[in-house]
Amino acid sequence: MAVVTARGVGSIPWTSRARRFAANLRALAGREPAAAAAVEAASGDLTGHTLHTMPDGNYQIADGSGSWLGGLNDHKAATALWKFDKSATPLPYPVVFDGVGFGWLFAEVFRSTVDTYNGYAPALYVLDPDPAALAMALHLHDWQEMIRHPRTRWFVGGDVLQRFKAALRQEPGWSVPEQFVRCHLRARQPLAVEEAIGELRAQRATEREEALRAAREYYADKDGAFWAARFNDGQPLRILGITSRYTTVLQHAVAELQAAAGEAGHEMRVAIEPDDASLENPFPALIAAYRPDLIVQISRLRYENPALPAHVPFLCWDQDNLPCMRTPAATASLDILTFVAGHGALHGWSFHGWPRRNVVFCHPAACTHRYPATPVSAAMREKYACDISFISNAAAGPEQIAAQQAPRWQPSLGELFRTCSGEILGAAAAGRTWEFADLQGLLRQHGRSYGLSEATINELSLSLSLIADRAFRHAALHWAADFVEATGRSLRLYGKGWEQHPRLARYAAGPAAQGEELRAIYQASRINLQLIEGGFLHSRSLDSLAAGGFFLTRTAGNDSRGEALSAALHTLGQRSVALRLRTLAALRASGDAAAQGAMATLREHLVGYDEEAELRALENWAELAQAPVLFPQLGQVRFGSAAEFRELAGHYLADGEARERVAGEMREVVTREFTHARRWGQFLGHIAAALR
Repeated sequence: MAVVTARGVGSIPWTSRARRFAANLRALAGREPAAAAAVEAASGDLTGHTLHTMPDGNYQIADGSGSWLGGLNDHKAATALWKFDKSATPLPYPVVFDGVGFGWLFAEVFRSTVDTYNGYAPALYVLDPDPAALAMALHLHDWQEMIRHPRTRWFVGGDVLQRFKAALRQEPGWSVPEQFVRCHLRARQPLAVEEAIGELRAQRATEREEALRAAREYYADKDGAFWAARFNDGQPLRILGITSRYTTVLQHAVAELQAAAGEAGHEMRVAIEPDDASLENPFPALIAAYRPDLIVQISRLRYENPALPAHVPFLCWDQDNLPCMRTPAATASLDILTFVAGHGALHGWSFHGWPRRNVVFCHPAACTHRYPATPVSAAMREKYACDISFISNAAAGPEQIAAQQAPRWQPSLGELFRTCSGEILGAAAAGRTWEFADLQGLLRQHGRSYGLSEATINELSLSLSLIADRAFRHAALHWAADFVEATGRSLRLYGKGWEQHPRLARYAAGPAAQGEELRAIYQASRINLQLIEGGFLHSRSLDSLAAGGFFLTRTAGNDSRGEALSAALHTLGQRSVALRLRTLAALRASGDAAAQGAMATLREHLVGYDEEAELRALENWAELAQAPVLFPQLGQVRFGSAAEFRELAGHYLADGEARERVAGEMREVVTREFTHARRWGQFLGHIAAALR
């Protein structure tokens, strides 16, 4: 630490800081009355010390003998001792402070660790057996906000180390620190913080292992026959959902599942970190004590968490199409008690040979409890009113996505990836869209000399689909920007990063919080936009419709570009299942009139399929009707070009009654077909039948 000279030191009375000290003391009394009382009582000792200020902003304190506490140093420079990069450590463990010294380092640690990842901020434990030292620090800085914040936890005066250990034993949700800072203002013995941390971590590990052992023992003798009887006895189930509060959407999906499970007569508890300063998920203790009949996670498979017991039914509802669903380990993990719904089920069934009993075909669902159509307040409606809005964090352009994905395919497939991604980017401006089969065809066309396996083609296609989807969204947003600039209408883009977009920054409206703020945006926007190449059926559009919002959507390949094609896919799939025919050749030869008619309608779309090979997608098509079948109104709100967007936007902005009519009709579909209660019926019905 740099040494400073005494030149320019100015003595100031402690009473000049009395108002600041009193405010800090009130804040501390609201958190820890005993600590505040100890600090207030010890503040009388300050008369034996003198407070000084320096031109560089430092404070210096001299004791009765004239010695400078901590030396006549640049105490502010202590902030340089804290090296923290939240991009490298987004979920840092808590920090223990053995004293706060002059306070500069403590304040810097607090400031730099606010919201390191989706609302998480590590706990800061302050241990100071010398309340007079803390009284001095509370005269120097306005710490009211930090003191009141629930992530700062104060242990002051007396045997602080024992009280600290007792608190963490009593509060299993409080995370044990991994690092500590020693910063004494006055000379004293250091606390045995490192030993205390080791003791607490060992105790937590023992408690966790005991809970996991109890869970393993309980489930050890539960076989398929036991669970078949349990899921078919008609009695309410005990369900445990496991999620994290440091997700943007998934925790809300689990909360929606919990509400829907209760409505269906089951009991569901949720394992989630207890507060925004904790990394402790209580699932081991909850499993041991609650003994659930079913464990549910969103977008995570059982094999990813070895701590989960093996002999209890497990359901993963994959809402993110994550790579963890496509590994050999994922396929190997599909035992008789593991079930997957959503994107992972579709991909695993279609491309990885997953058994039918393990996969639950289902559409996404709306959070109808979180986003009801009851009107928001007039003030909120006025605040968020606009002509057109779009909500997404997908502000990075398709070129940026291509650059992010390219290193994944270096060096062997780098040139192929560049060729294919270049073609996708080049066609974006012309409005080209890409279905998954189109991307596979593109790779086969340009990759003949690479000897690509089907698994590699599928993974490359998924990588390219990220680029195609981003181009799909941004092209439509440029159409919307052109429209509002030509007509004087308003456009708002909610989400992170739009303020940096070269063309669309002027429409950036900042992030939008889940819950009431999103509901207000849905209701106050005359037109909400749904732009995703995966199609209209997405949680965002379903939530908005549930809340009473009106949508325009860009035509996507998965929506089959029309009611006739969607209906034909559904019919062909249903006839395949009914006739137990798994190839297009067999269906063509069957003479079945409905199958023949559907194949005639789909002629151009079936060209790329091998007619003699088993086509697993037929069962998908049978189970999952596409958006135009489920929403007959989709043709009234769908655009495929800039001209079509101009026409539709102009029409609906001028006709409020038409907007309300279409939104009302589509909301009726959501509340009938896309609730979490409806999904529970699918999930539990499938599991019960599979176990039988």
